[in-house]
Amino acid sequence: MPAPPLAPECAWHDALFDMLWAPVMPAAFAEKGWAVYRNSTQRACLEALRANFPALSVLLGEAASEMLFRAYMKRHPPDDARLIRYGGQMASFLEGFEPAREWPHWVDVAGLDWAWLQAHVAPDAPALSPQDVAQAGSAATQMICPPHPATHWRVSDSAPIARLWQNARLGQPPAPDLPWHGEALMLTRTDQGVQGQVIGRAAVAFLEACADRKTLEQALGEAWGADPQADLSALIACMLHSGALRREANGMT
Repeated sequence: MPAPPLAPECAWHDALFDMLWAPVMPAAFAEKGWAVYRNSTQRACLEALRANFPALSVLLGEAASEMLFRAYMKRHPPDDARLIRYGGQMASFLEGFEPAREWPHWVDVAGLDWAWLQAHVAPDAPALSPQDVAQAGSAATQMICPPHPATHWRVSDSAPIARLWQNARLGQPPAPDLPWHGEALMLTRTDQGVQGQVIGRAAVAFLEACADRKTLEQALGEAWGADPQADLSALIACMLHSGALRREANGMT
């Protein structure tokens, strides 16, 4: 298949990208083979979005999810050949997607799908363990332990996003009797893969404080302020046993 007479090389690359994503096939690429290449590329990106957002695909259904993903592709073509990294702006795109305004929880489901993927591909890092805290003794309260690179969380004040997302990942549509109230979900990665668990306001506040590089003592104070009824011992045990926090070489203030 002869290349259209476009030079220099950088102009050719720009023209090729435009051919793949322009609304109308450019006249310079009239050869039939280029249309096949364009369609194959777009189909690969569409299937990547289906794979990267499985829960969202289930909630929307096949026809509606394809409409959404094609609209996303037009606005945000991939900028990385590794399509497992494609879709990072899906949640924000959904916020402004007119057909989805009646279902704002789709934004959170998309965010959790992307968070799962980021947890899956996150780099390895040492996790803070119960033994680390025990060895630090009384100085442990001054440790700074940011969230592990594989730790992600999302919060909704109004929708049961944890159960919506977890059921959809299993291919199940929302149950008609699902209680409709806010939820938060934390994702971590263990030897068994990415794990999700519902967390409360205290845990969310704790994670946010750790992300701000506050000490464990300060983070627990933030957790107590968010929910004075929370069991802080159980909270820190959950964080340590799930590997939610990163152990830093010099974690003291």
